[in-house]
Amino acid sequence: MNIDTIPQSYHRSPSPILKLPPPFRQSPSPPPLHHVSSSSSSQSPNFHDSPHTVPIPWRLLCPILLICVADAMTYSVLFPFVTDMITSFHVPSDKIGLYSGLGEGIMMLVEAANATNWARLGNKYGRRPCIILGFTVTVLAMPMLAFSGSVWQLVIARGISQYFDVEKDESRR
Repeated sequence: MNIDTIPQSYHRSPSPILKLPPPFRQSPSPPPLHHVSSSSSSQSPNFHDSPHTVPIPWRLLCPILLICVADAMTYSVLFPFVTDMITSFHVPSDKIGLYSGLGEGIMMLVEAANATNWARLGNKYGRRPCIILGFTVTVLAMPMLAFSGSVWQLVIARGISQYFDVEKDESRR
């Protein structure tokens, strides 16, 4: 049923859904590269003829890429040995899964709670200082995690490392 055919006695409330434009029709495929027409060769430049290419700024991208890789490593470093680590704390065998999940789940909880705070700080002070501070504290919190002697030290070290984990939030902006 089309909206225009609805009787005038029926009053609709305004819809919160935005009306989108109709999908664009695809233009016909361009002619092959070896086919050159006389009118198109002088008017439109071919991208193969252009001697200028935009170089990738590797000096600017490499630090961000390295921080993203290091951040992924700090996230996944505990996965292979978390159950053995929890077992070494002499936890009852029926609570090992609970504490393993707590040690891993605290990360996501803390990150979800602090994403907007880091976004505000990044807008106020800039991305670079926030990324440097977050990465430095994350690097310092990893030895706390490695040398933790109880389940709660593990959870606190994991929470601290994720509290200052700004790299995911700031590098994706």
